[in-house]
Amino acid sequence: MNKQHLSYRIIGTGSKGNALYLACGEHKVLIDIGVPYKAIKSLEIDYVLLTHSHKDHLNISTVSKLAYENPHIKFFCTKYLVQTLLKCGVDVGNIYFKPHIEIGSLTLNRFNLIHDVPNCGWKLKFKDGGKQTLKVFYATDTASLDHVSAKGFDYYFIEANYDEEEIVKLIKEKVDNGEYSYERRVVDTHLSKQKADKWLANNINDNSVYVYIHEHSDADAHERKEVEDERSSTNRQIS
Repeated sequence: MNKQHLSYRIIGTGSKGNALYLACGEHKVLIDIGVPYKAIKSLEIDYVLLTHSHKDHLNISTVSKLAYENPHIKFFCTKYLVQTLLKCGVDVGNIYFKPHIEIGSLTLNRFNLIHDVPNCGWKLKFKDGGKQTLKVFYATDTASLDHVSAKGFDYYFIEANYDEEEIVKLIKEKVDNGEYSYERRVVDTHLSKQKADKWLANNINDNSVYVYIHEHSDADAHERKEVEDERSSTNRQIS
């Protein structure tokens, strides 16, 4: 018996905005919503799975428009995002924050990740009515996956943000030139390609498909620098 077919579309990845669309059987799922509304407005969406509060993963304007135009959509998140969703106009009855949820033939399991704000990843299991289950793993913006196991999944969408050797050289070069090095924060809050590959080697099987997401670029660094400068300025004003 063959498993169900999964269709996926990476709508956005990186600091400019993250969103992954999955369609399997009757279920249409969007993971992260850090892109403009126009990028997703034509999609058929049943569920939105959120990871954390950074704007490249949670675009407030997009959430508000999506919830207004599609009041049937259900949102799944950690408890830390509930108030944010309510302020966006999401009906309280459409917000779910338990770590394990079953919706018909779809099972969702949330797990914690290591970032500079509360963050989570997702394991999705699509059942086809028989004994076959298609399993999807999603994790990004984490310093490590050593605490997570996902053996023999069919699809892995996993962060491979930077090359360890290259980023050490880049940090040294910028520091020696007296430049700001956003990459120092990257090392503490994101997954390297080497760590991703090591983790995958311990979890995938011969039939697994894996897709690298959220790869780092210098353009991301400039954008993050502007965001951090804004936060710093705001904090000074508040204090």
